[in-house]
Amino acid sequence: MHWLLTESAIVDGADALISQVPGLLVSGACDCGCPSVDFFVEGLSATAMIVAEADGRSPEDAPVGVLLWARAGRLSGLEVYDLSDATTTSLPRPAALHPAFTISAP
Repeated sequence: MHWLLTESAIVDGADALISQVPGLLVSGACDCGCPSVDFFVEGLSATAMIVAEADGRSPEDAPVGVLLWARAGRLSGLEVYDLSDATTTSLPRPAALHPAFTISAP
């Protein structure tokens, strides 16, 4: 998640969320078998927003997308989704990811 927040953030100030990473607790997992998880956010009920997005390959060599979610200024979930018919069951390594959106200066 550190890599997502520093290398592929899509909102200003996402790096301020890095301090939360060591204290995250997984509160649930996706029912489909993918490696997506939700984090415990101390009962906050605000709408979640995407703070970082990346594409890459899973350890199974399947193309995947990765979204890091935050809710009310707290990290709330990590979503990993397949970009093909392959089935991903493992989290991709940061070295296998690249930012989904690259903004270049005009």
